[in-house]
Amino acid sequence: MKKLMWYAAGLNKYLSENGFVHFSTKDEVTDDFAEGRALYFDLEKKEFGLTDMITREGLEAANELTDQFRKTGKIDI
Repeated sequence: MKKLMWYAAGLNKYLSENGFVHFSTKDEVTDDFAEGRALYFDLEKKEFGLTDMITREGLEAANELTDQFRKTGKIDI
């Protein structure tokens, strides 16, 4: 299952520490992407990466996940 959110500082490190790898390199990534970029992570494949956009239908869920990470430093994965 893919989830979408906006990138927030520290998210790459958090995902990598929880067993996720970048979709193209299959490596852990700890360096930050640009703040506010659209990002996806796939719970089944345990991978993540930037994406071109977030659909209008997925916008509310993406905003909620981003807010959760910014407030707590964690997301439900």
